[in-house]
Amino acid sequence: MSGLLGFIKDPPYYEKGSQLYPVSMTHEEHVKLACLLRETSHKFLLTIDDCPMTREIYCRGDFYINSESWSYTINSSKIDKEGREMFISNFYPVDQSIFDFDVSFSIHDNVSL
Repeated sequence: MSGLLGFIKDPPYYEKGSQLYPVSMTHEEHVKLACLLRETSHKFLLTIDDCPMTREIYCRGDFYINSESWSYTINSSKIDKEGREMFISNFYPVDQSIFDFDVSFSIHDNVSL
């Protein structure tokens, strides 16, 4: 496998996908996606919520996995203020900076999410 990244896949979260997105994925659809990713000859980067079920589904085969966590500061009423996501690829990033980024950001007070 050589060349640049083939595609980036950011499917709806497994655990809270139906609450966050207008379209979610079933368990079977996540399993099918994981199978397709294991079979592809193209380079990919997948982002998905880090929970026990996504680890069971996606963390098989020769995938490289990086798990990141961060604190939510925009919505202070949020009960679970920690976000966790996995970055999964079928290639070893020669430049580790692909996984080295700052997920913090700020927004203006008049912007609502």
